[in-house]
Amino acid sequence: LMVRTDITPTPTDTPPGETKSKMITDARAYVLELTKLFQTHHSFSNERLLWLCFWVGTKAFEQDLITKETVETRIAFLRSAWTNFREFRPFDDVQTSENYLLANPELGYILRLSTSQPGKITFTRPRPTGAGIVHTRYTVITDGRIVNASGNIFANLHHLAQELSSTLAAVTPHYQPAEYVPNNPPKELED
Repeated sequence: LMVRTDITPTPTDTPPGETKSKMITDARAYVLELTKLFQTHHSFSNERLLWLCFWVGTKAFEQDLITKETVETRIAFLRSAWTNFREFRPFDDVQTSENYLLANPELGYILRLSTSQPGKITFTRPRPTGAGIVHTRYTVITDGRIVNASGNIFANLHHLAQELSSTLAAVTPHYQPAEYVPNNPPKELED
């Protein structure tokens, strides 16, 4: 797994009343919030926790490069999508998503966390010609909504998945998202 950490976000001013030590304390609290996600679903590993910290931007927040609102929006998005095993495979990376789709050609796509850009969701799918795989990024914005490069806004991950499936269904019989199969499924998934 390779998670790019050399991005350079645009600096922001420290919010009025915020101090550097307060921001570091808040960042540590965000790490604890991310750790709590693993208590109910998904297997915990330090690598996965670091991936989530990168994705929500805890270090960038400590460095005053992104706002508290941005970090909290990203954490709220994770909470809302965390149990969506039917449409979201958060811990796939470029290689695992490509390998999975190539090994399962009946599937249409994978929605996952970006490994190179914080706050982005990656839509990974086979090319319509069958020659290779395409990765397209979407951005998580305020209130957990998602926007594409054309400015189209989707209410949440499920809405994005419905739209992607509908669009793909018009051109291919392989339009279903790849489901995530957790290592330790919660009780309600075992039935």
